Order: sequence, then C-alpha cells, then structure tokens
Amino acid sequence: MTPTTAAGDQGRSSPGRALRAWTVFKIVQFRLRIPVALVAAAVIVGRWDSIRNAWDAVGRRLTIESLENRAVSGDTEYFCPMDPGVVSAWPGKCGVCNMGLVRRKRGEAVSLPDGVVARMQLTPARIELANIQTTPVSFRPLARACEAEGVLSREKGVLAVVAQAPARHAAWVAPGQSAQAILLGAPGSQPARARVLSAALRPDRARESFTIVAAFEDPPASFREGLRVLITISAPVDSLEPFRSLPVNPPPLTPTEPRRVFACPRHPGSVSLAAGACTIDGLGLEPLELGAFDRVRYWCPMHPEVVSDMPGAVCKACGGMRLVPRIVVYRPPGQVLAVPRSAVVEVDVGGKGVVYVESAPGMFDGVAVVLGPRCGDDYPVVEGLAPGARVATSGAFLLDAETRLNPGLASAYFGAGRSTREPPTLPVVAPAAVDRRALALEKLAPADQALARAQARCPVTGKALGSMGIPIRMVAQGRTVFLCCEGCRDAFQSDPGEYLAKLPPAAKP
Repeated sequence: MTPTTAAGDQGRSSPGRALRAWTVFKIVQFRLRIPVALVAAAVIVGRWDSIRNAWDAVGRRLTIESLENRAVSGDTEYFCPMDPGVVSAWPGKCGVCNMGLVRRKRGEAVSLPDGVVARMQLTPARIELANIQTTPVSFRPLARACEAEGVLSREKGVLAVVAQAPARHAAWVAPGQSAQAILLGAPGSQPARARVLSAALRPDRARESFTIVAAFEDPPASFREGLRVLITISAPVDSLEPFRSLPVNPPPLTPTEPRRVFACPRHPGSVSLAAGACTIDGLGLEPLELGAFDRVRYWCPMHPEVVSDMPGAVCKACGGMRLVPRIVVYRPPGQVLAVPRSAVVEVDVGGKGVVYVESAPGMFDGVAVVLGPRCGDDYPVVEGLAPGARVATSGAFLLDAETRLNPGLASAYFGAGRSTREPPTLPVVAPAAVDRRALALEKLAPADQALARAQARCPVTGKALGSMGIPIRMVAQGRTVFLCCEGCRDAFQSDPGEYLAKLPPAAKP
C-alpha cells in the first residue's frame, strides 16, 4: 500500500470517528442529566446560606452605589404622583401602579389634581375615632318642591288660590304644572288637585316673592272662598336646567366600542384610547374602566358643537383635524346624580360646594363641585363628581376643619408632612379682571411657561395659547412647541417643518 492510499483511508475514516464520539457524548449526557441535576440541587440546598449571603452582599453594594448616585439625604423622600399615599425614604417603584417614585424634599407641598382643593390622610385609628363613613354617589329621582300659602277666590269663574311664593322658586314654576293644596287649620282635610294658571314676579317685591294663581280641577265641598290653603308645586329635577340638557338614556353598546380608556388622574380632561403620557404634565396615563352609564365620544376642543360617536371623525371647521376622545356620562331617564346633604360643606349662593372623596384607603380629597338646589336630604350634582365615587357622609365637616386647622395632621402616616414655607399673599382680583389664558399658562411647568408666553400663539390655528385651556407640549426637531388643543396634534405631526417655520424666534429654544 502506497503512502497516498493510506492517507486517503485515514481521511475517509475521520468523519466516522467524529460521529461515533458525538454519539457517545449524547448517550452520556442523556443518561447523566438526572444525576447531575440531583447533585446540583443537593449542593444548592446544602450551601443555601452561603449563596444567599453572597448574593445579598453583591446586592447591597449595587444598592449603595445607586443610592449614592441619587443623593439620598435626611430631608429627601420619594412619592408616587399617581398614588400620593405611597411615600418612601428610598428610591424605587410604586407598589400600586409600578411607576417610578419621584424625588422631593421631605414635607414639600405638591400640586393637587385639577378640582381638588385639599387633601387629608388619616390613620385607620383616627378614622374609627372620628366615625368617618362614606357613601357612593348614585343616580336618584329627585324633585324640587315649592310651598306657598294663599287665599281661595274666584278667578275667571273657577275656584282658585292666589299665593305668594319665594322668589328663588320663580325660575322653575310655570303655567300648566300640577299642584296640590290642603286647608290650613283643618286637620284631616283631604288634599285637592290644582293646576297653575300663571306665575309672575311682583313688581314691588320682585326680589322677595312672586304670585302664583292655581285653579282647582274638582274642589271638595270644604274649599270655600276666603279660606287659607297651603299649595305645593313639585317638579322633577331632571326636567329643569341644566339637568334637562345633560345626556340622558345611554345608547346601546356596540361590539367595537371601547370600555377601557387611559386617563390622567391629575387632569381628567386628558383621555386617550391607548397607553401613553399626559399631554399637560407628561406623567403616565392610568387605565380606567368605564361604568354602565359611561360612553366614549369624540369632540373638537376648538368647536365644542362638533361631536361624533365614531372614531376617526374630523372637524371640517378646523380644516380636517381629528376629533379627540372624551368620556360622556349619561343619566337614566327621570334621575340625576345626587350627593347626600351631609357630605356637602361650604355651599355658596352660586351652588358651589366641597365634598370629601375617598380617593384611597384613608385618603380624602376635598373636591370642588357644582350643585343644584337642595331637594330634601340630597343635592343634585351638575359637575365635579362621577357615579360610584365614595364621599364622606359622616365626618365631612370634621375633615374640612382638620384641613384648615391642622394641615400637617398626617405627618407621621405614609410620609405626608407639613410644608415649612409660608403661603404667598395673593392680591384680590375681581372676577371680571381674571385672564383665563394667563391662568391656563400658569398650570404649565415653570420652565415651560416662559416658552409658551414667548411663542404666544398656536402655529396650527393661530389662536392665542391658553384660549383653549392648558396648552399641549410637544417636541419636534429639537424644539419645544406648544399647541392650543389636542385637536392640533395630528396636523402638526403630519408636517412639523411647516409649522415650525411659523414660530417667532423668541419661541425657539
């Protein structure tokens, strides 16, 4: 055999030997996998204390380095903007929403969400001691009643009563309404039905009373001219303004209609169908499950009369801007949203008041609400509350007093504290002199306020910033730009260069 032949045989036999070696390796691996796993488990169990100590040592070193980089000090704490009750002395994540905690000085006052005028956090022991109880806000059939005394007489040939009623009822008493009357000084007399013929203010006492004339349909024999009667006129609240103009009777749900949206807990008007950040402060939107009376509708912030119930609709008056989503609450027929009288504090002549809503266990937010006239033990709610919100019905005045007399009540609970800064002295401004655009700009971050004032106008619509509410902050091509409303976002994103060219030099960072 020649050397060439031997070398060829050796080359042909090399793949065979490699295949046999690989087969042996796989057989050994297959047979030994269970014993190896059992040995590894035994080693881990036997040396668990040493392994855990080594892991903790490495973790402590990494944590210390991270904390040193974040400059933790005795006057610093971390809180969750979405769940203010979550406060920690160390950086981390919120256990409720899994959002990163934000650093602040210990005891520093933070801005409250829109519509919240005060916040109080109590320990469970103090809640029990103060007997604070909550009740959910719900829809109820309320009625407004007007009582007035009058004298029976003949009007246009029929028996009628002429009565003087308080002037505050004149807005909703009208001809044609039904009424009920009983004789005064005659216990056990049967009530009689009547119908209002006229209701007019007295020229000499227009601010105090107005005259009601009601004719009886079938007066009893005991009703005679000259006798005094008490007449009661009742009107359902849902038939009065502004409740009559509120959406009523929710339409049937469609298969594609969203039942979950993402909303900003600090700015209720910031609503999106997808997860993202609030257009006002940049914080993350939270998922919100819609109630039985809630529907997602679309509208144009610049032209509120332009609405739609279909996604993707546009506003022709704005040049084709896409309508933005919002939550519309429908009321059941014959009912209005009602809050118990015991839950309302500080009701003024304009119907504005404050109720304390339990936003988290032990945390109560003083929420500004607009109410209608009181109906017995309830107030109809015009705006400020949502169905299902739990309001303090027992102890509400105690909460209000504590927020005024002892703002640092919860300083030992969940890290809340009293601010050491003195509140600024604000000038008294007449309502007519309030600049709503300036107020909207003041709600921006301090660094953004100067940029928004320098920009002055929206590059899409040309409207003054703040005229449509809090401006929308966007960044394009390295520039910070403010839009007048959410409806301008799509137009701006379609061609940022066109609108950036319209910005004044002072508005370019």
